[in-house]
Amino acid sequence: MITFKQFLEESRSAPLYHATSAYNFEDIMNSNILKSYSGTISGTQRAGKPTVFFTRDMKHAKWYASRMNGINDSVIFEIDQLKLNQNYKLEPIHNWRPSLKNNPANKPAYMDNDYGYEFEEIVGKNITNFHRYVNAIWISKNPSMDVRDAIMNMNEYGNWRRIPVKEFT
Repeated sequence: MITFKQFLEESRSAPLYHATSAYNFEDIMNSNILKSYSGTISGTQRAGKPTVFFTRDMKHAKWYASRMNGINDSVIFEIDQLKLNQNYKLEPIHNWRPSLKNNPANKPAYMDNDYGYEFEEIVGKNITNFHRYVNAIWISKNPSMDVRDAIMNMNEYGNWRRIPVKEFT
């Protein structure tokens, strides 16, 4: 049975989060496209298919960013799930590897012990006019120079100019 907090987090009105590097952030602003990943995603039916991953859990986005690029060299997009769902099919997915049950040391510290609530959603193609779906851009309180430069360059991209930048700890 899920808790009331988990129910709210699973809601379709909850924001989605997508973490990326400062380098990819510049590319996303320039093209205004969030490009899908088409590599192998073991343990899922999406292996080899275009996929964009989102999470409804900011803690998971921060954990992923810290593992991917280092938290100070990452940017996290906060996405309006309702708007995105109007133009793209969101599919819930549980992408937690079974191997984590055998090796709990690899499990993020914030996760509960049931391994069942990762709150992930996917879209099976590139997302165009991506700025339309972004509520906010989250950065570390101590961002790298690359992140600072990318944020400063937001004004060069008219579509991104009005999106608020927030800090997380």
